Amino acid sequence: MIASPKKSIRHSVFWFAVALAARVLIAAQDIKPFLGDWKGGLSLGGEDFEIVLHFVVDSEGNIKGMCDSPSQGAFGLALALINLHYS
Repeated sequence: MIASPKKSIRHSVFWFAVALAARVLIAAQDIKPFLGDWKGGLSLGGEDFEIVLHFVVDSEGNIKGMCDSPSQGAFGLALALINLHYS
């Protein structure tokens, strides 16, 4: 089965956001400056997409992340795993 171009782009946008979020948070010594909402853009396949990332700390102290791609009508995509590594 061949994925549609729109589905393939949505999948790529999601994984780009996951990778970006992981890189930002891994480098952080103090996570507080990185909590909140982050907006940016992505050019992929000749199309431009707005990306919005949301980071919070839950009641158990775990960092939770969500990704939106408003231009694709995709909201609240959970980031599966966020790991912090301090050196």
